Amino acid sequence: MNELKLYTLLGCFFMLLSFNLSAQTFTVDSNGDTADASAGDGNCDDGAGNCTLRAAIEEANATAGTGAITINFNAGMTIMPATLLPTLTRTNITIDGSTVAGASCGTLVSNTQHTLSVILDGGSLPTVADDALTISTTLCTIRGLVIQNSRDMGIVITDDNNTVECCYIGTNSAGTAAAGNTDHGIFINGSGSVTGTNVNNCLISGNSASGIHVGGIDEITAKGN
Repeated sequence: MNELKLYTLLGCFFMLLSFNLSAQTFTVDSNGDTADASAGDGNCDDGAGNCTLRAAIEEANATAGTGAITINFNAGMTIMPATLLPTLTRTNITIDGSTVAGASCGTLVSNTQHTLSVILDGGSLPTVADDALTISTTLCTIRGLVIQNSRDMGIVITDDNNTVECCYIGTNSAGTAAAGNTDHGIFINGSGSVTGTNVNNCLISGNSASGIHVGGIDEITAKGN
């Protein structure tokens, strides 16, 4: 009886471990702005068969465990949210536009430009305090996006150990003309010190205020921008 209990407990432990470590991917296939029909059910679906960026973030935030979650895109698209997108609150989420066919991450310091086709345009957000994207958790990565025309910041980061890489922030998709966010391109500031932020291989230009603004006693590593 005791052995049976032990085996049962071990089985439950390994199932839980596998669940927490397993990776999951949600693929955005619509540039619409509809919400997920049932956040937490494991399916990115607005009820009409579409997976929007809003629905994917809602589903990712509602996913239990700590395993990696990737939000990617099935094609290049311009996304114009009508209201604030959900803040990233669940650890270990990557939003990646670099896997779209034809996209690539160059090396800016070697004068090799990115080729990016997923655009997050904040021009339709309703108020001047609205940011394009906010991260309030740890171990998240934003990669391969063009983030432009936000009514306030491009990206806000309020927690530790997050990464922004291979992005154009405040420009057009070619990186050749301004399409600036109304305030800072990236704003890093939390209730305490925010450490471990990495901003790598990004073009941050054309924004009305700073490219990267670090508030308080925060730590950032910026390379190759």
